Amino acid sequence: MDQVNALDERIAVLEQRNEELMKELGDSTSSENLSDSSNTANSDETNSLLEQIDQLYSLQGTAYEIESLQQQVKSLNDYAIELQGLIDSASEDSDTSAVEEQLTTTREEISSLEAVIAERESTINGLTITDINNRISELEAQIAQLQSESNSTGSNSDTSTPPSDNPLEQEFQRNIEELERLQQQVETLLTNVSQSSEEAVNTSINEANLMEQEAMDLYFGVFVELKLAADYLAMLEIHDRAFLTEC
Repeated sequence: MDQVNALDERIAVLEQRNEELMKELGDSTSSENLSDSSNTANSDETNSLLEQIDQLYSLQGTAYEIESLQQQVKSLNDYAIELQGLIDSASEDSDTSAVEEQLTTTREEISSLEAVIAERESTINGLTITDINNRISELEAQIAQLQSESNSTGSNSDTSTPPSDNPLEQEFQRNIEELERLQQQVETLLTNVSQSSEEAVNTSINEANLMEQEAMDLYFGVFVELKLAADYLAMLEIHDRAFLTEC
């Protein structure tokens, strides 16, 4: 999770920088005396769309985190069911205190994760990862269309500068691409964490099953030894009675 936190910090820095760039781009646009008002409108709309994309990338990271947490809760619920099954199937003489303690800890962890999920879900307004990705694609398509229109208009004017030549816009676009790359890394890391958690849960289940089996084997072994001892004593008693009868 340290890697995820580091990536989140990097994402936050880029998002903050993009906010500054959008302000600078807005100030730069308003300070210029552009002859073509359509270019100004396109620039404003592009900045607005880029800001929406920036916000969506932030929501995307939260959505990936929710998905990972939900997978962890599912694995822990499966583990809790296994533990409860061990307790229910144990004999009255079996000591299940360790399993019961593990079950309590697991349920507490589930409750904690569910609280975090509820808090995170309140920030994304019910949007799924697919919803967010589709919306980002739609906005990027709109931006591409606006840039195409601006370039077309600029090609007919000797004084107009194509948006791609603006260093601020270039930096903004690079940041958007970097944000997308970082979000993909976060998704990969969270997926790996989820898989590791599931493997750990499965290992714990196997260990619990092994402990229960060992306890049952021990109980059965003691029972067999006691039964043999009882049979031996009974046989001695029969032998003694026969001996006394003969005497």
